Amino acid sequence: MDAVEPTDQYDIDSYDAIYKVVDLAMKGAAEGDLAKLGAAFHADARMYGEVYGQRYDEPIAAFFDLCKRHPLGQGGRYRSRIVDITRVGAAAMVMVAEDGC
Repeated sequence: MDAVEPTDQYDIDSYDAIYKVVDLAMKGAAEGDLAKLGAAFHADARMYGEVYGQRYDEPIAAFFDLCKRHPLGQGGRYRSRIVDITRVGAAAMVMVAEDGC
């Protein structure tokens, strides 16, 4: 059997690092903590998505501003969980469940 390389899909340390970054992002959004958000996202990151049929494409700074003005956790009902992490080489996809936003 070959040695496990850092890019192997079963590298536990990589999964742990991915988990920590996504958890930091969720905590930053919940608390409106710009330092946590800044540590979790690349400065050039962008948000893409759709809300009620309206597509959006914005720099991550817009999300930071929204979280600062309206922290997700301020009502005391926000919860989030990482439910899946999928890695293929250096790329990862994380599925997060949230409620109380």
